Amino acid sequence: MRVGPGRPDPSRFVREDGVTIARPTWRLSPVVTAPAAGAALIAVAAVAGQRHRVFGVSLGKEDLVGNAAQLREGATIRTAWSMGSGQADLAWSPTPILVAALATAVSVNVLNAGAAGIDYAAALLVETA
Repeated sequence: MRVGPGRPDPSRFVREDGVTIARPTWRLSPVVTAPAAGAALIAVAAVAGQRHRVFGVSLGKEDLVGNAAQLREGATIRTAWSMGSGQADLAWSPTPILVAALATAVSVNVLNAGAAGIDYAAALLVETA
């Protein structure tokens, strides 16, 4: 998987079956202050007969030392990473980071409860087909 900073080139996105697709869509969360442990910062609901392909994840945060973000397929944690630099994180790939099962939601959740007065936000770069 190739992951790089910056804005993804829309001509580069290729599904796991080799089909080149149009630009996936960024799904943005509202800013949340002090989310509960395990809370979804952004969730893309399941769609009957379709699957979500995640090509990118963006995290915005003020100060998340000691917390972690989890990329989930339904309730299953597929990958997790620590947060805490105080800088936004962006990871994207020209091929899917996660291919969800048919009719399964995808989300970015926090591991621990968020601190009072601290803002949390996330976005997913998703194709649904």
